[in-house]
Amino acid sequence: MKIALAQINPTVGDFDGNLRTMQRLTGEAQKKGVGLVVFPELSVCGYPPRDLLEHREFISRGLEVIAALKEGAKEIEILVGCPIPNESGNGNPLF
Repeated sequence: MKIALAQINPTVGDFDGNLRTMQRLTGEAQKKGVGLVVFPELSVCGYPPRDLLEHREFISRGLEVIAALKEGAKEIEILVGCPIPNESGNGNPLF
């Protein structure tokens, strides 16, 4: 299996720009026969998100970006970081 390490510098809060960058690199990796593309921690929302994590809309937008990224990647797996709600009621409110 070929693995691509996609080292990017995502911008905090620029979900559309970060998504475009990840889609472009995922497409390039797919064309090269890569089976898995790996992005850095919090690539979806940018790092460090700090107090933006307290806003429900910020978290929701990240989940929308994940869905859009998955939709365009039918023949490749993607490993990407994004804060998601912890709905178990135990521990921190986000994973």
